[in-house]
Parts: sequence; C-alpha cells; structure tokens
Amino acid sequence: MENHLEVRGHWWVPERSDHRVPGILKFSAERGAELELFGTLRSLLDHGERTERKGIVQVEITENALESSARYPRVLGKAAGKPYTLADCFATRTSWHISGDGGSQILNVGRILRGAIFEADEALEASGISFSVTYLNHWLAETGITEKWNFSEDGKPLGEGIPEFRLEAFAKPDRKVTIADGRTVTLQHRVRLEGDRVDRRSISQSFGWRVDSSDSNVPIEDALDWASDLQDLISICSLKSAGFEFVQLWHPDVYYQSPEGRQIPAAIDMFAQWNVRSERSSTAHRPDFLFTFQDFGGIEGIRRWMAVAAEHRSSLGRVTATRYAHGMFVSDRLVNCTAALEGLDRAVTAHSTSKLKTRLTRCSSLAGQPFDELVGDIAAWAEAVRLDRDDVAHHFGRRTRSSSIATFYLWESLYFLYVLCILQLCDSPEDVFTRIREHAAYHRLARQIRSVI
Repeated sequence: MENHLEVRGHWWVPERSDHRVPGILKFSAERGAELELFGTLRSLLDHGERTERKGIVQVEITENALESSARYPRVLGKAAGKPYTLADCFATRTSWHISGDGGSQILNVGRILRGAIFEADEALEASGISFSVTYLNHWLAETGITEKWNFSEDGKPLGEGIPEFRLEAFAKPDRKVTIADGRTVTLQHRVRLEGDRVDRRSISQSFGWRVDSSDSNVPIEDALDWASDLQDLISICSLKSAGFEFVQLWHPDVYYQSPEGRQIPAAIDMFAQWNVRSERSSTAHRPDFLFTFQDFGGIEGIRRWMAVAAEHRSSLGRVTATRYAHGMFVSDRLVNCTAALEGLDRAVTAHSTSKLKTRLTRCSSLAGQPFDELVGDIAAWAEAVRLDRDDVAHHFGRRTRSSSIATFYLWESLYFLYVLCILQLCDSPEDVFTRIREHAAYHRLARQIRSVI
C-alpha cells in the first residue's frame, strides 16, 4: 500500500474541462488527501447571481453562493501520466483575483481514484474490487516459499556449483467460490523478488481477495461493503483492527490495449483515509487468532460468511465498529453491541416487539454452549446488561459511571455473543467453536465477566 502520495499535475472540474489549473495532490494514511492549486477551479464571478440592465451586467455575491462554491463533488486531473478522479472535495481555503487569472485554492479530498476519469454524468461504479488486509497472510498460514540447505559433514566449504541454500517460490492457484447472489470471491496468491540484484535478493509472498459482481457494475460503496465484510472477518479472528493494505477497483471500460489488439483490464487504485486503521507495527508479533482459515472450512467457509454478512451487514458493522473506534466511550460500545444483537434477533426471528432480556436470551441460545460456559448464569448476565444499558440509554443514574470496568466486561461479553451468533448462522465447523473455547481471551473474559454479575 502506498501510505504516501505526492504528484504534480493539472486539475479541472468536469463542466470546465478547458480550464486546467496546476497543482499538487498529496495523500497520507494519517492525514488524508489534499489538493493544493496554483489558481482556482472556478472564477469568483461564476458563483454570483447575474442581472443585466441597460447593457450593464451586475453580479451579486451572496453568502449562500460562497458556501456552494466551496463544494466540488468531482475534480478531474492528470498527473505523472495517469488520469485521476477526486471525489467528495471541498475548499478549505480560497483566494480569488477579482478579474483575470490568479488566486489559489486548497481542497480537502475525500477519495482518490487513480487510473480512470469519471465525468460528471458518469456514476462512480465498478464491476469488482481487489484488496488485502493486515494479518491475512498469517491467518491463512500458508506459504508458497520453500527453502533447502546444504551442509558439509567436515565443515569445509561445499564443492563448486553446490549452493549453501536454495529459496524457491511457487504461486498458488486461485481459489474461487460463487455466492448465491452471483458474486464471485477469489483468493489470490502472488510471489515476487525484491532486492538490488547485487548484494541483496529476497522472496516475498502476499495473499489478496477479489470480489466481482454477478454481471453488471455496482456503486463503489457496494464494492467497499463487500471488502468490509471480509475485513470484519479477519478483524474478528485476530482480535485486532485489520486495516486495508491496498484497494483496487475494476471497471470494464478501463483497460490497456496490447500491441496485438487485446484489451487487458487495468486496475483503478483507490486512496482514502479509512476508518479502520491497522494496529500492526514493525515489531508486532503474529496475532493469536481465535481460529484459522482452515478451521473455518477454507474457501467454502468464505462463501458461507459472505452470504450471512450481506444479510446482517448493518448489525455486523455496528459491532465491529466498537473494536475499530479506539476513542469510543465504553458506554457507547455497550449500547451499540446491545442494539446490534437486538437487530440480529429481530432479523432472525421476525419478532418485532420483544423486550431486551428476551432477545438476549434467544441470542444466547443461538450462540450455544460456548456462551453458556463464558458467562455461567445467563439470567443474571442478561439482567446486568439490561441495567447497564438502561442506565446509559435512559440516564437513570442508578450506577456509578457507565465507563466502569463492569461495563467494559459486559461490552466484551456482548461482542463475543454477537460473534458466536453470526458464526452459528454461517454454519461454521465445530473446530471453530472448539478453538474459541480454548483461546486465552475466552478464558480471561470468563473470569472477568463472572466477577461482575
């Protein structure tokens, strides 16, 4: 993933393609994207209300006109030989010259699409999305790299032509499944050489996902939802935030033309300041996963997960957000997870008027023995959750503060309950639940939650 981007080019708005302004596009994963322009995309006079009387044109600049002038739903550009589409932009600073050229602008950019121009009347759509997330390689626990060492029995140098060691890389074949709605999910594997070819040479590998629509383009937001479904799965398994390593979109009208006349699909690189930020650092160890790709049933498990995640995407997103948003108040985490479980129960049972404890009890039954063993007394646990939820949501003030350690443990138990429920809904193998019950985080929470109910 390119965590930093800085390119110089020319930029314009779709309705004024003849007016191109030089500028620098900057992006960083920490600060987002910004476009610094050495000029203005529109003239100040473009925003005023024009009236003509006796051959004299008057332009009235109102506060509303100035506010609307700061919005740029789409900015197009070309930089370093590549086309760009910038979406959801707004000006944070503008200086105009009353007449003629000049002035300057700084635009905040919501999303960068590198590799394609989407005109004003074109929908931001894609036929597929490719991406990878942190921890995916370790969750899969597979490798296409092999090594072989040669040793001499007497410690003397090996004979001429005999290598001390050999590294070999083999790209694994794609694994693909089709979901009931017609989408295809492909697990892709790549190997590559790195180094300066003189004193350093190394082999690396990476895995990534590709999700393609059934037969048509879809809004980019839908494609990102597909990616977030798999991102949520890896985050659940790793008990960490699995950020995007890269995101690329595919569109049938974006391709290279080969000398032989073949149309070779070209990727559209997407840059954005994602809500989910990876927790990985250069010194981080491999996560202790709740369960692995093999435990989950391999690529067939992915097919089941994608179908269930699409059905319960709203509640799933609400639950995983309590892990992703590190600054979220503990009380808000508890309320969000409680609401998500209520929504899950409503979707599964179609009961629209059940009380909270009834819904929590049904969710506990769905989660099964792993949750029974986690909290021990389901009735006491449900009552503790109800009291805390009501205290936070309705400001009853019966308890000390909603950010207490008890609320934290209750939130974690609600999170685990939702995870167990959705894993049951996608018919996960028994190995998944066995691994969860053996995990250190499960045993730690079992001790903690029993101490507060």
